Amino acid sequence: MRNTVCTHITILLLLLTAHYAEAQQAYVSLQNGDLVEIDVEQCTSRRIGRTSVPMYDIAIGPGGVMYGIGQDNRLYKIDLKDATTTLIGPLKPKQGDDFNSLVFSDSGIMYAATNQSTFLYKIDTTNANQTELGNIGYQAAGDLTFFDGVLYMAARNNFLIRVNIANPEKSAPVGKMNAAGAIFGVVTVGSIDCKGGRPKMYALGGNLLYEVSLADASTKRVCPNLRLNSTIYGAASAVEATPQLRANAGRDTLLNLCENTNQIRLAPLVGLKDSAGTWYGPEQLALTSDPIVDISGLSPGTYRYFYTVGEGNCADTATVSLTLDRLEPDFPKDTTLCQGQMLLINLEDSAAKYLWQDGATTATYSISKPGTFSVEVTKSCGQTEATVEVNYETCDGCNVFFPDAFSPNGDGQNDLFGPISDCQFSTFSLRVYNRWGEVVFQSNDPKQLWDGRFRSQYVSSGTYVYRLNYQFLTDPALPGDRMGKVVVIR
Repeated sequence: MRNTVCTHITILLLLLTAHYAEAQQAYVSLQNGDLVEIDVEQCTSRRIGRTSVPMYDIAIGPGGVMYGIGQDNRLYKIDLKDATTTLIGPLKPKQGDDFNSLVFSDSGIMYAATNQSTFLYKIDTTNANQTELGNIGYQAAGDLTFFDGVLYMAARNNFLIRVNIANPEKSAPVGKMNAAGAIFGVVTVGSIDCKGGRPKMYALGGNLLYEVSLADASTKRVCPNLRLNSTIYGAASAVEATPQLRANAGRDTLLNLCENTNQIRLAPLVGLKDSAGTWYGPEQLALTSDPIVDISGLSPGTYRYFYTVGEGNCADTATVSLTLDRLEPDFPKDTTLCQGQMLLINLEDSAAKYLWQDGATTATYSISKPGTFSVEVTKSCGQTEATVEVNYETCDGCNVFFPDAFSPNGDGQNDLFGPISDCQFSTFSLRVYNRWGEVVFQSNDPKQLWDGRFRSQYVSSGTYVYRLNYQFLTDPALPGDRMGKVVVIR
């Protein structure tokens, strides 16, 4: 097992060394069939050999093997030592069409496009079988490339297209490449281990080379002295099918906590990560290498902490978001009420779920009888329970009475409806509802009672529901809530 691990590490180091050594190198296929290696940093070229047929495009897979699409619409394997080819099989474009664009993803999938139809394909490199993935909506000019995991295509009229592999119909242009002539090739060149800087995309047309900006597809000429003896058809590099290596800061984490939590250690929350990074607090202040956050004194809200490792293009940051939530509800203390009074508990909190002792799950709860009442509150950060004991007694003086019926007919007897009390109200809100829940009367004045009219017309005979919210001047700390029914007799 030990030898196996060492072997794997050695292979990885060799691959990284090879990729770094070839960081600025790419390959181009020419109209005359030549396969040429170019160095975009040194602006030099080296002819490898001539393929059996000119290749419209070439691509290098994750294993370092090159493939090409020939002018005969056949898929070939190409030897990078001398450009000799091995036929894999024929491709089957639509009538009058040609495959001219090719690239590999870092997972080893070969993608292809054609110069007449506007479809994206997946190609099986063992037998050249093709699978149609969807309509990009743009004709390929001659190449595909992966940049930072995103697929791009050089399209007709020098447009650079960002291809949506999952839904090709949603592909869209980045912009138009302002080159001197037609662009046939696009290729990604650069280091995968960040030592040589971030990879760059290059466009090739005729025998000219341009650096491409992914912001708007604008280009600038590079390597003006690059000498190629024929027109460029396609381009490829090992970087296209290789994910760029970056530092690993771990995963982003969102944690919901109750405000009664005292301390929490941040490092385990991001999981596996590279060491030698730096932790930062909400104010971007550097923390210790293994910070423990005291949140006991923090107010409810969201607080973000960051772990950053690496520099420049290699840097990676993981974010830990701690959301502190209040768990304990605003619950009344044990109390004694007068007969006929009601205690209304309102715990409205959209982030909480409630379960009362009688199975009710509402945020509001009315108490009109003695007993012990409890509610279980559940939130994402935890669970708690609150209890109140309510007693009733016969009180002297400040009672509220309502008649069971009244006859609003203008005869001067029993024409008005409202509460009767010997005490003075400090707050008063009376509402009367019909059987459809419509408010037919409301008053905030104890002297303004209901005369049985709604919109200037007497209401029909029947039963109506009333609700009174009030407080007495003698006991302003104790709110009252009365509900009941009254019969209108006509």
